[in-house]
Amino acid sequence: MFQPLSNQSVRQGDRVTLECTVPAYPAPEKVQWFRNEVEIFTSPDYTISFSVGVCRLVVAEVFPEDTGTYRCMVTVNGVPNSTSMYLHVAGRYSAAGTYIPHCDR
Repeated sequence: MFQPLSNQSVRQGDRVTLECTVPAYPAPEKVQWFRNEVEIFTSPDYTISFSVGVCRLVVAEVFPEDTGTYRCMVTVNGVPNSTSMYLHVAGRYSAAGTYIPHCDR
């Protein structure tokens, strides 16, 4: 990896982009993303892309349950290489200091 992932702290509701860079040549056979060692796939919540050496995961809107260890694994010539980071998502609080849970997901 040329540029590994870096830990981040964000707020509930934020859009989060995780990026790492790898050599553009040879192009990887596979780029995979994981949260707490469970593979993530493109969905309405997650967008995964790779272009000119940049591996990218976009989380459309984060919630406290998205907190965890994220890992990007790139396989080139059959050899896997990975980088990890920790994402902390702080919840929302009312003006009175009461935690407001998220219930839609």
